[in-house]
Amino acid sequence: MSITGTAADVISFAVFKNNKDVQMGSRVTHTLTGNIDALNLSLPPMPFVPTDTVEIWIQNETAGRDITMQDASFSVHRFD
Repeated sequence: MSITGTAADVISFAVFKNNKDVQMGSRVTHTLTGNIDALNLSLPPMPFVPTDTVEIWIQNETAGRDITMQDASFSVHRFD
């Protein structure tokens, strides 16, 4: 994904399920090094059932400034 923001801002990523009812694992943080950062995030396997909703929350932990995320993809794989 590509993120546009202010250098040195700390951005956090979290995965929740079921309308932010349950946070899956810990937040992952990234410090922006420039105005545009490209990064890949990989999260460990997480237990879901077919009726769960999956949400990705992204937050600027440093300031109330907005960030812009572009060209992002999200994949979920089911292993039985």
